[in-house]
Amino acid sequence: FAGVAGRVCMDRRLLEGEHRPTSAAAQAWALVACKDLPLKRAKWRTTICELLLPALLCSLMVIGVAAATVDKVEAQDFAPRGPVDALGSLLLPSWLLSGASIPTGGLPTPALFSNLSAPGWVPPLWLYLLYASGKTNFTGGHRFPPYRHSASMAGQPARRCRHNCTLEQFVVVPDSPAVRTLVEALLARVHTAQLEFAAAARPLGLMRGMPAPVVPRYLDSEAELDSRAYEGDTIWAAVVFSELGGGGSELGGGGGGDGGGGGGNWSYTLRFNASNVPSTRRLFDRFATGRSRRFEPYYSSGFLSLQHALNDAILARETGGALRPPSAYGVPFPVPAYQHSVFFDFAGNLIGILAIFSLLVPLSSLLRSVVLEREQRLKEQLLIMGTAPPAYYTSLLATSAAAFLLISAVCAAEIGLSCYTHSDGVLVLLLFLLFGLATLAFTLAMAPLFSNARLAALVGPLLYFLSSQLYSFFLEGGELSDGQVGAKALASLLPAMAFYL
Repeated sequence: FAGVAGRVCMDRRLLEGEHRPTSAAAQAWALVACKDLPLKRAKWRTTICELLLPALLCSLMVIGVAAATVDKVEAQDFAPRGPVDALGSLLLPSWLLSGASIPTGGLPTPALFSNLSAPGWVPPLWLYLLYASGKTNFTGGHRFPPYRHSASMAGQPARRCRHNCTLEQFVVVPDSPAVRTLVEALLARVHTAQLEFAAAARPLGLMRGMPAPVVPRYLDSEAELDSRAYEGDTIWAAVVFSELGGGGSELGGGGGGDGGGGGGNWSYTLRFNASNVPSTRRLFDRFATGRSRRFEPYYSSGFLSLQHALNDAILARETGGALRPPSAYGVPFPVPAYQHSVFFDFAGNLIGILAIFSLLVPLSSLLRSVVLEREQRLKEQLLIMGTAPPAYYTSLLATSAAAFLLISAVCAAEIGLSCYTHSDGVLVLLLFLLFGLATLAFTLAMAPLFSNARLAALVGPLLYFLSSQLYSFFLEGGELSDGQVGAKALASLLPAMAFYL
């Protein structure tokens, strides 16, 4: 015990017949009053640290929110306001404007086009390739797939093009006469359109030359495509045909008939580098500020342009050029006016770290106390003295839960009032209280793993913190990924991971 007074109090209340509590509740209260509270008072510095440290840590959130810049954004409607506005998204697409030097004839850009923040028109493949090669004065020399700077592709097999760039491969599967005819006709139309545009744009100073032509590489099967990709070939895009018209005949592992222009079903799959297009496991952007830009890589990778060109080529082949697919134009949903604090762009993971650090000191104290009692056989002594096991465990849980719940309430008050201003305060408080109780249970579950109190006080908090770092396995592009429900449920058995997720 902390001192002689505590021992005398415990002996008098538990051993003397006229004072000895008989009920488990009375014994639990006696243990709290004569064992746990004196210990807390004896270690008053640790007790104060347990309460002040969370308040100081969580005050960082309050200070950050108060000092951060708040951006006020007006309501945004991305629908084009007329033909000129719609044309602006084709000539100056939003995914192309970063770092670009845009010739506007001395006029400010908004005077030409009032809405350049949305992706808008899907550029035809010939125009996308001009943009991607950096041959236009719209891009400021920036290149997009399939054109890359050679420095980023060092040591990888690829076909070189002029002006120090690397041309990634355009792969087509399978290698059949029908496929070759379709793809060669598509690329011929692309080359012709580029020549016509260059003839008109060069006198205006909008072109710096012609891009290297995209040359298809034909493979017999998708398995061969996978093998090439695993071997490190730099592949921009792969088109895998499964049906080639001509009555809708399906393709096997490779080859295929002519599939001439006699009608039927055409079916193909576009395969792109996973780093160039958004993940298909994420259906929508849950954490967008204003308009989400997560899906713009469908434009900047050439995915939509290639898809539109293939549809155009197939329809022209089947109808003899009588029909053309309509142009595609993407319009995001409108965004209402909102205010955004830039502090919250970085505060997501900080909330979890502060909540975890706030509970490290009480976790260490509790773990040390439990292991120390086991070392000194205190539990056995109390049971010999007549203490009921439910009374012992109740006193332990009551004292520990009071500390964890109080700290959780402090965290909920500071973080909730500063960060979760649009959330129900009761739910925020309940979240933190449950997190505190889960951490308490985790601490008691770790206690049997240690036989030395000092080692437990040092290693226990470290294990608790390291358990939160499993969060990195569920990140995708720096944000929490969708899916992996089973793995997330398993990881949520750890309280730190449950709070993070």
